Amino acid sequence: LLIIIIMISNFKMFGQEVCNCNADLNFVIEKIEKEHPGFSININEQNIKSYNVLKDSLFNEAKTESISKDLCQKIIKKYLEFIKDKHLQIYDPIKIGEQDYEKNFVAKNLPKYQDLDSSTGYIKIPSFNYKLWKELDNFYDSITPIIKTKQKIILDIRNNGGGGERMYNQLLKILKSKAKKIKIAVVYNKKCASACEEVALILTENKNIKTFGENTNGQFAYGFVKGYKTPNCGFTFVITTKKYSERLKYEYIGVEPEIILDKEKEDDWIKIVQQKLNE
Repeated sequence: LLIIIIMISNFKMFGQEVCNCNADLNFVIEKIEKEHPGFSININEQNIKSYNVLKDSLFNEAKTESISKDLCQKIIKKYLEFIKDKHLQIYDPIKIGEQDYEKNFVAKNLPKYQDLDSSTGYIKIPSFNYKLWKELDNFYDSITPIIKTKQKIILDIRNNGGGGERMYNQLLKILKSKAKKIKIAVVYNKKCASACEEVALILTENKNIKTFGENTNGQFAYGFVKGYKTPNCGFTFVITTKKYSERLKYEYIGVEPEIILDKEKEDDWIKIVQQKLNE
């Protein structure tokens, strides 16, 4: 009977990596409770009991000496979801091919410019990541004289996962300096996140600039991310270290554009915006 039990147990784990999940869960909880800038906001008198019940429940789920890494990741994600910060992540760097992704990141996220017609320029910025600082600096320098020759500019920051303030300051200066002289439209969607949302908010608040699309992702009340490797399962755990109190009202809600566009017609958004600017 013992041999059969062992065989069944091994069969269930066949093809799956296992690890000590309790150690990693405890590691993540300690980091959140000691370092997360919004912990005292998210965990208060109203929900402290629910929080403790959740922890006990998750530790019970993870108490088996060895469980699959996939299951462990799901357990830790349940905990992170209780802390209202979309930046928080736990993932297996090997499984997602993180090294290959990092190698190809710059090539896949290069900014671009094109003429839509003789009077309209189109700017696409896929990311404000620090890895692109040289490419973005050169790009902003290259488009500055071109913008001077246009009557209309469309900035597309859809699917931009964010980055740093250093990566978009020059772009904002260019657009603000031209906002009273030419027509400027900004297009963003649900996948515009973090620093991209800061750009969206700043430009939406500018009365001389029109914004189109749908609400952004709603994850820029916290920032300055820091990564850790968990002690047993080898997950990458990402935590934020800074809080922006004035942005808390946008968390999980996002920045709303002035003009909402139909999500089902997103492939045509740029054409629609171009038509709006021509009216």
